[in-house]
Amino acid sequence: MKTDHEKPQAPEVSANSDDSINDNESDFMRDMRRSTRIALRIDVRISVHDSPTKTFDAWTVVVNMHGAMFECTRSFIAGQEIGLATVSRKFARAKVVWAQRKPNSQGNFAFAVELEKPEILFDIANPPTNWKV
Repeated sequence: MKTDHEKPQAPEVSANSDDSINDNESDFMRDMRRSTRIALRIDVRISVHDSPTKTFDAWTVVVNMHGAMFECTRSFIAGQEIGLATVSRKFARAKVVWAQRKPNSQGNFAFAVELEKPEILFDIANPPTNWKV
């Protein structure tokens, strides 16, 4: 039985078969984000210090000023620290916060990073109003 003193509960987030969340959950999650996400493909170079191959080509899937989701032919692990270099020669340090364990149908691995410090790393002509550094 619910009382007047109970806090409202966030919807339970569960993945569907396509690894997406339903509309009610996505509305809640969007409101909780620190900055607006933009679906955008930008080529980047990922540098990794714990690998025989030090750099890898990757591309963004979604970006915001706190991080991004990428795809790459190499897998990453949560907690791994990486460097990001954009084609416009901007550089940032980041930490992998989520990584797909199995490749998608194209053989690529998705992973998400949080930037060491919020910044407008990706060149966007008209960034959202909540992208303030």
